[in-house]
Amino acid sequence: MWHLNDLADRAELIITELIANASRHTPCPQIRLVVGRPSATRVRVGIVDEEPSRLPVLSHAGEEDESGRGLLLISAVADRWGCDLQSSGGRLRGKEVWAELGTEGAE
Repeated sequence: MWHLNDLADRAELIITELIANASRHTPCPQIRLVVGRPSATRVRVGIVDEEPSRLPVLSHAGEEDESGRGLLLISAVADRWGCDLQSSGGRLRGKEVWAELGTEGAE
């Protein structure tokens, strides 16, 4: 539909890492995947969870560490990434950790 097959591998890696991070670092029984086109030249993927107090932190894993590289991978393959807190009724309800990929040149 969007004709963006060239982005599939990078988007898959990003989604896999976001899901792994959410399942490892939050106690939430469920998460939600969000995929959208914020503009004609961008695709945005994100994971929404209900844990606003645990924000993602870009860390530098040591050579012997078996984990801690997820956000580094996302940072390397995405054009940009971030985290938005979500609220309802003046109360924090969760967060969305997201990454964006440019679509220019993608087929």
